[in-house]
Amino acid sequence: MNGFSALIKEVTSIAINNPSLVEITESDAEFFNSLPVSEVAPALQEIFENTTDSTTRSRAFDALLKLKEFDKVQFLVELFDRTSDGWPAACCRHLSEFRDRRAITKLCDVLLHDSDPDVRYIAAESLAISGDHTAVEVLEYAQAHDTGKDYEGFRVADMARQALEQIHARSSL
Repeated sequence: MNGFSALIKEVTSIAINNPSLVEITESDAEFFNSLPVSEVAPALQEIFENTTDSTTRSRAFDALLKLKEFDKVQFLVELFDRTSDGWPAACCRHLSEFRDRRAITKLCDVLLHDSDPDVRYIAAESLAISGDHTAVEVLEYAQAHDTGKDYEGFRVADMARQALEQIHARSSL
């Protein structure tokens, strides 16, 4: 690791480990975006992957999603597959922010195959926000066949129906 990389790793760690807020501030985001993304993103990912402190982990996650030149969709898709403890739900929620084929494909895959009805519900909810015609077949299948309920008792099939309505409403504009 060269001196510049070590410095970025150190200042990134100091900023993320500041326990004052759960989310990073706009000035923190500006600071991170002033650094080369090729240096700061790996430092943030390392903090996210290696810390056991939930606040620090949340701050690193938030910082990664505020990096302007960072492939957030790829990060969220990959993170979904290698994490647990609430992070798959967070990934689905954030994937709804992108009208990106990779995000929609991942949300469809989650809706069809995830064993957790809470996560499937959030995937359907996210498709209601960002889904397009490519999600229709999966949502129709979930509407007809998914018998799961989220932690509040809301049916995944009902959310799939609502997502279909939202997609059809967007496509008719």
